[in-house]
Amino acid sequence: MQLIEELRRRHVPRAAALYVAIAWGATEILVFLTDRLPFFPEWTGTVIAILFVLGFPVAMFLAWRFDFSSKGLHRTTASGTSGLVTLMLSLLILVTATAGLSYLLIPLTKQQSTTSVEYRGSKGADVDAPQNSVAVLPFDNLGDDSEVKHFADGVTEEIINALARVEELLVIGRTSAFSFEGEDLEIGQIANRLGVSHVVEGSVRRSGKQLRVTAKLVEASSGFQRWSENFDGTISDVFKFQDSIASGVANALGETLGVSGLGGRATAIKRSKNAEIYDKYLLARQVWRQRQEGPIRRSIALLEEVVAEDPGFSAGWSALAAANLTLGSYTNESGDAGQRAMMAAQQALALDETESEAHAVLAAVALWSGNWLEAAVRHERARELAPNNSTVRLWYSEMLIKLGMVERALQEVGVALSVDPMYTPALGNAGHQMATAGRLNEASELFQRAWDLGLEAMFVWFGSYYVALMQDRYGDADLWLDRRPIPYGIEIDHALLAARQEPIEANLMRLTEKTLQGMEQGLALREAVLYLSVAEELNLLYERLLPAARSGWRATESLWSVWARPLRQDPRFNELAQELGMLNYWQVYGPPDACEFTEGTIRCNR
Repeated sequence: MQLIEELRRRHVPRAAALYVAIAWGATEILVFLTDRLPFFPEWTGTVIAILFVLGFPVAMFLAWRFDFSSKGLHRTTASGTSGLVTLMLSLLILVTATAGLSYLLIPLTKQQSTTSVEYRGSKGADVDAPQNSVAVLPFDNLGDDSEVKHFADGVTEEIINALARVEELLVIGRTSAFSFEGEDLEIGQIANRLGVSHVVEGSVRRSGKQLRVTAKLVEASSGFQRWSENFDGTISDVFKFQDSIASGVANALGETLGVSGLGGRATAIKRSKNAEIYDKYLLARQVWRQRQEGPIRRSIALLEEVVAEDPGFSAGWSALAAANLTLGSYTNESGDAGQRAMMAAQQALALDETESEAHAVLAAVALWSGNWLEAAVRHERARELAPNNSTVRLWYSEMLIKLGMVERALQEVGVALSVDPMYTPALGNAGHQMATAGRLNEASELFQRAWDLGLEAMFVWFGSYYVALMQDRYGDADLWLDRRPIPYGIEIDHALLAARQEPIEANLMRLTEKTLQGMEQGLALREAVLYLSVAEELNLLYERLLPAARSGWRATESLWSVWARPLRQDPRFNELAQELGMLNYWQVYGPPDACEFTEGTIRCNR
């Protein structure tokens, strides 16, 4: 064909191949840089790709008209090929090749980094809801006694737990489902905010031992009721009602998805046969969720009564284990609380091996004993049993970040937030993991969201303060100092601000002095790692870290901070990792991010 021969004569195919190779390589590099360097705007790669696509017809025109040889640039002599047909074919080839290049390049710029924390409902924008997604809203309490509202909430939570056991369904977690309680919103608005296509709503009327439960499954987009049912009986029938509701909802959703038999797998955890004990259990779970020392202690007291009255109630033992584990994070009795948590979890699993939270509790206990591999196995089992349990996913991500597996930690906490987008502990932890990964803008947004949702906890406060300092936003950091939930230790944070803002010798020495004083008064070593890293006191750090590792210290998340980079690059870091027991884990699961593990030695590049 004359046109093809003319293209070859003018070296157009060679020019096109060279142009595509350069465009592809440049776009790949730019996408890589924009994901990792903060001074590149996110749209940089897209703009460059578009410019390459637009430049392609120009480059091909120049290749057609000119040739480059050892004698320099000269115009290509025309041949006898001409006419309308040739012109049209040339344009067709050019348009097709340009479209192909755009199809090749533009998707590259839309790829995000391998892990991201995305959660529905974060900004209230319209989202595309999966057909298998459902939120169970808190059932209205229509009883005469307002004190039994926890009973209605408990019924709702049990239905959520039962549906979450069906892997084919995406069930929104309790925290997010309950976040709209008391708001005057339409079903469609709530569904849009949560990113679900279906909503379960209902009511519970309890008068003495008499019980009436109603429930319905609504298709959010149309308002169509796909399933509904009313139940009347005594309080002892509540378990049967819960299972019937979960089964009916699962089967109705299964019809939409073209999957049969989902209702048979929608079963709640094993429950006490005594309705009064079960009622007390539900109240304890409600109180525990407040995540403060006083309520947690009350929850533990209630659960101790539950398991004393019904020793065979596995869920009661599992809840007691989780409550004791959580108490250790809010008090100075973490050792005793951890021991009680371990004993309760072991009892729960002796009764029922499928109690997922009990496995997660034992994973945490193993971690603090330095048994990282046992902790990993326990976490895997917990995730297998309850893949949609946001707490299980969150606790696993906390272990991964302690080991420097930052990207995997982000994946796990991302799953937790996809299930429960308003779960504030997950938002706060995701912020810290983002900050560790160097994704500071996203970290700041997550911290602010957790704070706005009411989690005014120290770890969220410190994350916000820490990111402000890392981004040199010293005015914002000063404002965060005024919001510090606990005044104790604020003089160290003032010293940190001064050292970051003006890293002169006097400020660094003052930061070192204040940190050492704080450690004598109980300052946690994980915070001291950050402060002494800023003060450039590696020798002081290793003098304290190595003995602490031998004595059982495992709060290692701060070792992976951006500030702690010199600490990780120090040759002594391998000895520290060995004392911490991390090397055994890395030999099985691979090295932490940006590190190499060869011949039993860890070396970190950043």
